[in-house]
Amino acid sequence: VSVVGEFFPLADHILISDNVFYDFHSNGVYLRETDGAIVRNNHFDKSTSNITSVNAIQVAQNSNLNTSIYNNYIKVSQTNNGTVTFRGIYLFNGQGHRVYNNVIHDVNLVSGNFTGIEVRTAGMTSEIYFNTISIDNAATSSGNLYGIIEGQSSTNAILRNNIISITQPTTGIKTGLVLGSLSPLNSFDSDYNDIWVPGGNTGMQNGAPPTLFFPTLSDWQAATTRDSNSIALDPVFTSAALPQPTNIAADNAGIPIAWITTDVLGFARDASTPDVGAYEFPSTIGTGEELSATQTKIYPVPFSNTLNVSVRSNELTEIILYSILSQKVLTQRFVGYASINTSRFPAGIYFYELRNNKGVIGKGKVVKE
Repeated sequence: VSVVGEFFPLADHILISDNVFYDFHSNGVYLRETDGAIVRNNHFDKSTSNITSVNAIQVAQNSNLNTSIYNNYIKVSQTNNGTVTFRGIYLFNGQGHRVYNNVIHDVNLVSGNFTGIEVRTAGMTSEIYFNTISIDNAATSSGNLYGIIEGQSSTNAILRNNIISITQPTTGIKTGLVLGSLSPLNSFDSDYNDIWVPGGNTGMQNGAPPTLFFPTLSDWQAATTRDSNSIALDPVFTSAALPQPTNIAADNAGIPIAWITTDVLGFARDASTPDVGAYEFPSTIGTGEELSATQTKIYPVPFSNTLNVSVRSNELTEIILYSILSQKVLTQRFVGYASINTSRFPAGIYFYELRNNKGVIGKGKVVKE
């Protein structure tokens, strides 16, 4: 999809939504001279062997204003991309862009460089929130692997509540955050992120030589005064193909962004302590999920081979369990208490709904280890 407007008036009323993009060779979505374009709820996957510099989504040139990019899934089935670069989201230029609740995952490249999100040009004032970037292929790569790049200094971008996980082995460089300048006045404002890059670098400065590397989060914090509230924890994704975090130590690690109230699946963000990444954790993790209004308990959370449901009521109650793809995987009726055998279900996040003759009395999500 390519939209090219004019310098005056800029193209507006643009909505690119609910599409599947396969096998793009330069850009999946390309925007120029636009105002207020929305790119949401799309799935991108490049599986052809064509070797080329490519972006799933590119906001190009300085006349793009106020682009919103959210709730998109970007994966890469291609394995060989030579020595050139694949970017998930490329903010080449413009002002006022917002990028949030995107999932960049299942990257199968073993050659060529990969960057999750890149902000290129100075003065862009972009906002980048609640994204999950998972570069966790088990096969060794020969390329450079980066989470979020600031291509030039003074982009004024704001980074909050993102997960960057880069565990893929590579003979190249792998780094979570890349700055054009170490000066806090001339670099993006980054905090409340989970940056997990074992065997690589939390950050690097890639401006004038020499290039500087900061292997640990504490090294990065000391050099940049950025990410003082960030963490470096393995999110323990369900899988490389399904990057839903299950590490309870990373729960509630974010900071509220008032206008982002739901996660990539449409579930409510915690208003006071939201979770980092595109997926919100279950509302309570540990002893069980309480629904005080209905005196209901779902436990344990996370669960393994058994999920227990307790309802303080003598009414017939029904629990419906859904997979991540919204497929109904279980329906069970009970009175008061049920112990559900979940041994046949794969690990991951599940959504539940509880009903009685009054209607829906509770819903939420739980994690299977």
